[in-house]
Amino acid sequence: RLRRIADGYSSEIDVFKEMLQNADDASATVCHFILDLNSSRSSSHVVNAGWEKLQEPALLVFNDAFFTQTDIRGLQRLGEGSKGNDITKIGQYGVGFNCVYKLTDTPSFLTQVDGSGSGILCVSDPLRKIVGNSHRAGACLTLLPDYIENRWRDTVEAFLPKEFQVLDGKTMFRLPLRKESGICESIIDPAEMKLRLEKFSRETHEVILFLRHIKTIRFSIIDDSGALTELGRVDKDISNLRLSNGSHMNHQELIHYASENNPPLYLKYNLILRTHGDSCRQWKVVEQFGSTKNKPPFVNRRENTRFSKLKAHAAVAFCADMDTHEPLVYSYLPVPHASAEMARLDINLPVVVNAQFCLDENRRFIRLRQSYDYSPEVQWNEFIAGEVIGECYAEMIGDEASSFAQNRSIVHSYLAYLPSCKGCENFQYSLALLICIGLFKCLKEREIPFVPIEDARERVLKMTLPQHAVMYPREFDCSLIFELASRLNFDVTRLEPQFRDFWKKCGSEIPRLNAQKLLDNLSAVVKTPTPISESPFGDVETLVQFLEFSEAEIRNHSTPKGLPIFLTKDEILRRANCENHPICNDMYNLSVIFPQMKNMFVLAEIEQLVPKQCVCEPPCEIVRENMRAMQTDKDIPFEDRVSATVNILNFISTRSGVQPTLEDACVPTTQGDFRRPTDVSVGSRCLPLENVLFVAHRKVQQDQHVTDFLIRNGAQKSFDSKVYADKLADLEGSAVSDAQVDQIISILKFLRTKRYSRDDICIPNTQNIMTKLCSLCSGDTRDVPDSAILQLCHQSISNDITSFLRIRTVKQAEQDFFDDTSYMDFGQEEQLSNRLRRIADGYSSEIDVFKEMLQNADDASATVCHFILDLNSSRSSSHVVNAGWEKLQEPALLVFNDAFFTQTDIRGLQRLGEGSKGNDITKIGQYGVGFNCVYKLTDTPSFLTQVDGSGSGILCVSDPLRKIVGNSHRAGACLTLLPDYIENRWRDTVEAFLPKEFQVLDGKTMFRLPLRKESGICESIIDPAEMKLRLEKFSRETHEVILFLRHIKTIRFSIIDDSGALTELGRVDKDISNLRLSNGSHMNHQELIHYASENNPPLYLKYNLILRTHGDSCRQWKVVEQFGSTKNKPPFVNRRENTRFSKLKAHAAVAFCADMDTHEPLVYSYLPVPHASAEMARLDINLPVVVNAQFCLDENRRFIRLRQSYDYSPEVQWNEFIAGEVIGECYAEMIGDEASSFAQNRSIVHSYLAYLPSCKGCENFQYSLALLICIGLFKCLKEREIPFVPIEDARERVLKMTLPQHAVMYPREFDCSLIFELASRLNFDVTRLEPQFRDFWKKCGSEIPRLNAQKLLDNLSAVVKTPTPISESPFGDVETLVQFLEFSEAEIRNHSTPKGLPIFLTKDEILRRANCENHPICNDMYNLSVIFPQMKNMFVLAEIEQLVPKQCVCEPPCEIVRENMRAMQTDKDIPFEDRVSATVNILNFISTRSGVQPTLEDACVPTTQGDFRRPTDVSVGSRCLPLENVLFVAHRKVQQDQHVTDFLIRNGAQKSFDSKVYADKLADLEGSAVSDAQVDQIISILKFLRTKRYSRDDICIPNTQNIMTKLCSLCSGDTRDVPDSAILQLCHQSISNDITSFLRIRTVKQAEQDFFDDTSYMDFGQEEQLSN
Repeated sequence: RLRRIADGYSSEIDVFKEMLQNADDASATVCHFILDLNSSRSSSHVVNAGWEKLQEPALLVFNDAFFTQTDIRGLQRLGEGSKGNDITKIGQYGVGFNCVYKLTDTPSFLTQVDGSGSGILCVSDPLRKIVGNSHRAGACLTLLPDYIENRWRDTVEAFLPKEFQVLDGKTMFRLPLRKESGICESIIDPAEMKLRLEKFSRETHEVILFLRHIKTIRFSIIDDSGALTELGRVDKDISNLRLSNGSHMNHQELIHYASENNPPLYLKYNLILRTHGDSCRQWKVVEQFGSTKNKPPFVNRRENTRFSKLKAHAAVAFCADMDTHEPLVYSYLPVPHASAEMARLDINLPVVVNAQFCLDENRRFIRLRQSYDYSPEVQWNEFIAGEVIGECYAEMIGDEASSFAQNRSIVHSYLAYLPSCKGCENFQYSLALLICIGLFKCLKEREIPFVPIEDARERVLKMTLPQHAVMYPREFDCSLIFELASRLNFDVTRLEPQFRDFWKKCGSEIPRLNAQKLLDNLSAVVKTPTPISESPFGDVETLVQFLEFSEAEIRNHSTPKGLPIFLTKDEILRRANCENHPICNDMYNLSVIFPQMKNMFVLAEIEQLVPKQCVCEPPCEIVRENMRAMQTDKDIPFEDRVSATVNILNFISTRSGVQPTLEDACVPTTQGDFRRPTDVSVGSRCLPLENVLFVAHRKVQQDQHVTDFLIRNGAQKSFDSKVYADKLADLEGSAVSDAQVDQIISILKFLRTKRYSRDDICIPNTQNIMTKLCSLCSGDTRDVPDSAILQLCHQSISNDITSFLRIRTVKQAEQDFFDDTSYMDFGQEEQLSNRLRRIADGYSSEIDVFKEMLQNADDASATVCHFILDLNSSRSSSHVVNAGWEKLQEPALLVFNDAFFTQTDIRGLQRLGEGSKGNDITKIGQYGVGFNCVYKLTDTPSFLTQVDGSGSGILCVSDPLRKIVGNSHRAGACLTLLPDYIENRWRDTVEAFLPKEFQVLDGKTMFRLPLRKESGICESIIDPAEMKLRLEKFSRETHEVILFLRHIKTIRFSIIDDSGALTELGRVDKDISNLRLSNGSHMNHQELIHYASENNPPLYLKYNLILRTHGDSCRQWKVVEQFGSTKNKPPFVNRRENTRFSKLKAHAAVAFCADMDTHEPLVYSYLPVPHASAEMARLDINLPVVVNAQFCLDENRRFIRLRQSYDYSPEVQWNEFIAGEVIGECYAEMIGDEASSFAQNRSIVHSYLAYLPSCKGCENFQYSLALLICIGLFKCLKEREIPFVPIEDARERVLKMTLPQHAVMYPREFDCSLIFELASRLNFDVTRLEPQFRDFWKKCGSEIPRLNAQKLLDNLSAVVKTPTPISESPFGDVETLVQFLEFSEAEIRNHSTPKGLPIFLTKDEILRRANCENHPICNDMYNLSVIFPQMKNMFVLAEIEQLVPKQCVCEPPCEIVRENMRAMQTDKDIPFEDRVSATVNILNFISTRSGVQPTLEDACVPTTQGDFRRPTDVSVGSRCLPLENVLFVAHRKVQQDQHVTDFLIRNGAQKSFDSKVYADKLADLEGSAVSDAQVDQIISILKFLRTKRYSRDDICIPNTQNIMTKLCSLCSGDTRDVPDSAILQLCHQSISNDITSFLRIRTVKQAEQDFFDDTSYMDFGQEEQLSN
């Protein structure tokens, strides 16, 4: 028992912590640790000869408190202690002091009992070696003055009574260091003990923080001369102590206050920790006593009294300069596992929390919710974390918010109090998440403002609540936006993402500032094009701020009117217009390469803000030519060439067109040269090795686009451990330089961090020759004898590396310290009922009892196990053993098996914690406590059996509470059953065990477990109805439990009702068939287990297994068991000092079931391991098999110990070995069998794939049991060369299996039969694995290369001969060619086009190569091939038009198009409408011509008059009025095509005829004769001029003879009004009076009057001279 307690403390410093806790519980203020290395202490005056061992080197622990009589009794009563009922104490379990057995076998102490009287000296001697009495386990001596000063003075002085005034009410412990194996097997080296003490002295500031009384901790050492030297100390000072209600309650009163359902009180104070070097650390602490929330209901239940002592007490502490490695979780002392688990998450909790959590016995784990565990302990921990700590934390935040309101300069320190996150992924259920959710819930309830509000200059103005603020993205530093936001009354905050994102996860989301409204208002302000200095922005900086803020809005929505805007290098603000003003960005600094294009580059400051669709790419050929010339130009400094290369590669990596393949040595390396991508790693942390491993230059590594591009071109993403190890192995015998030695040492350090080592690795010796590890040793050259064969490692290789590589030392220091000390009757004991209660409490599941009884039956070689629930409450009690035995007649659970008990089995049940199986490697049970789980149900377990299968039967009953046996000194009874007892005197007692129904007394066994009716060993009361539900539940899960049991073949379940009738509830039967051993021998199971316990090569036992249930349903399993391994067991298994590990055996099993339930347990250690199965199901790894092995479990068989930051014990190493090596080999054997089956029957491929592991996603691949198994599996498959990748043909028929390196992965997105035919012709083995297999296998080291289109293209370029008809080519038809081009498209676009490609098909069905010079190729988007059938050989076939690379397509020659257009327009045989449609298509083509466009001087525009005219004579307006042979309007088909009309306008066509044009044309027609149709058109024009109120005197209109006449020569009216002699002419009769009136044409009368005035009058007036 003591050994198991001590083994539970895995940390080196747990002893110090437990001694501190005990001192604090004793109200000590000082604790002093002294390492006494004085090996020359006198032994002449000791108690007796055995006591001399107390004088040997020891650890002394002093505190300034005394022992009470209660304390002494608590030490003696193991598992009870003296603090369990005292809620003011930290210790609860009564086992903490016993961790000293980690160091010593004889702990002792000197003290003054109750602070007065004589001193006492106590020593514990559990091994009974030194006290002098074999019946005493210790001694307690009263020290009279004569004993102190004379008779025992040497013994007493070893406790330093004078130096520390120990006998004045103080205490000194002395723990002699163990020198030989005893209670524990480890030997304590004094030098190692000194290192532990120094380590703890550096961590003491972590431990003292929440201790209630300890104010000073000191550390000293006593050397061999007896001198005392201080190593360090820490002091705790508390100031500014205040209670929230202003009262003066002491700590004990506050603790009692917290134990009731009281509202919270807050104790606040400042705390300073000063260390030995005078450095100090200041803490702010808030403690809470009570809570606004009531404790969970079970705390007040009478049947759970052990929980009623829990108190709602928590504390939160903050330190501005808190170390990142500081423990985060305390339960008065640090809780290591909880702190490590919290540090592993992405949640950044800036405070330290303390509360009374429910921990395990060794104070390492806080129990939280699991799928199988939601016990009261878990509920209490969730309550204390989510409610009490959350309230306490919120109180601290509230205080800081109040401080900020008074002093706004402290906002940054204020934010430091709030939780945040490191990322937004790992937010799984955890203690930290519970605390944070509780905090933000409480902040919301109390309306505590905690969001800082800022202005544009980042001055904090106030704090507000999340719902009242808006979040401004911190990536934008834009004063303009802040001014706009303030104008719109926004409260803007700039929180860092780690606060913003995490608060959102915890329910405190801050709305994001919306840029859309700002853009809507600003779009009208920006006018373009304009110089930037004259724009509203004024300067570049303001524009950049605006564009950066608006960028996301522009990309996610349609661009607002007037946007996007940008600035070119001529400092002109423009709108993006790809047609009129092409723009090139200069993000890769290509303006140096293309200086002639600088006027088209965007200004550098806004380069990243230009929308991609508005940017043209610079020519690729120029880039490649400049890159080659620059890299070979030695006149350019290497660093400049590197920078230029990075820019060029960056451009190429984002090129939207065809990308060149990087086959040249174009990647700059750290060694100052250029290498091909396939020889280089781009990882930033990769280690180079001169002339062996090349690493890309840091500038390449810093550019993610370039690194991704290089990886696609064959560069390594990083060198993994295997690559390094392979290279080091390949260098065997090579001489290396000093520089290479340094690089090799760096590589070895990397391998050490990855814990990757191989025996074939080579490292340099002292002559710089690479040598294998097995030929080397480490040490000084003086340590090697002249005859030594081994060589020394290079002197630069440190001991850490040689130790990691397991290189032997020349000399190995061996120093033993012997450790034993003490005498007298002071032995420890543990009350049996307490120990049994703790064992039972460890089994949290309702069905653990059934599993343990099954295990015991299997270990006894039983083949049948039968569970019977006896609900018969009317059994007779007249013939029982005695009155107390009547309780056995009450309702009970009976468990029958067909095996008998041996004497060894009975002794094993009696010897708690030892059992009878520990030394038997063929048994499942190992700890000797499994049977005791029955105390979960009963206080009086009993059984009836026949000892050794013959003789009289015996009836045994265990009675730890001594209530029914009838003797207060007996904890049970074992009765021999004579015939008379069976048939008469005790027949009722015996019949309760159903001896006749089950022939129990014929070599079988029946257990009877009366159901508990009142609190006893455990507090829970077992309701028979509830017990029936448990039995039914287990009956449904039995097929899970029986799978790997060795002997049990049948499990049955029945119930006995109140009438005594037996009814079967269910059963499961296991049938094994086709049993075979791989070596063909006939070894039984026991022989195989012994075989597996040695380092033997593996043997495989294979069989089929069928599980049949009560309903006749069955489930079939294939099972492979492995005994032995190709790998040797870990070294510690064979070490003499670790004998408990030498019994471990390399035995594993793998089972597969095609219809396995998704809830099936995945991990067994002969029985299911619940926690390991739940943990495996939680991961993204899909393991399709069930695994079984002898794992190292906890005592309750729930956990498999795996590696933690604080734990890499032998148990962990064994579990990693058994999972990664043995199970991996066994699993590989099963896969190998299935691969062989597939070779004989190819139709089973889908079921074959079901055997292989896969994944549900590619994220949660953390270190786990499943990952270890899968890595081991694929490693073994590779070593054995077992093919497991299915190879298919084009019709998805599976042809064979192959190895990953021999296969290629075909992308499932391409369904292309031609590719499969080509791949098969080229000897590719193609597979179409689903992503869940492909991605996970890659993670486990079995990557399948992707089918590379480049290789297919390279091989096909020689096959496809062009030009050739498609029907005569390898493709055969168009569909096949399209499939091929679609598959190759991505390859063509991402790399340079392979020789002979691209290939395409023209409309004359001829397969051709792209060659713009010899045979120009045109796309036919304007349907020109229909217009010009003679040009079909120049146009790409429509089906592959989209697959032709743009740079390989030339536009149709313009001259040919013009010649054909002229011929077509003059061809009267073609209907005019067809000629119009063709002309529109041709003009459309010319309008989008990228080169120089021809001027349209010919009559090429179709008009509404049915002819063709020059553009300058035509209007393209849809509402223009024509005038026959004078004014021409384009045909409606021309008007409907905007591209054509825009093009014609640029060539002189009128957009529309205005009034002046009409007037000019009418004036030019003077004297011309017009037709009647023209007269109508002229009248329409005159009406148009009237609406526009446009008139001129020189306009001509038709007269009555249709002659165009000037207005001044015309008059309006009827022809009858004109005399025959009239000279004047009349307007045409169709011209209305409205028009003549608008044109001011005279009427006939007015014309005659004017004529008369001009011709009929002479000067005939009278006059008189003035003088007359």
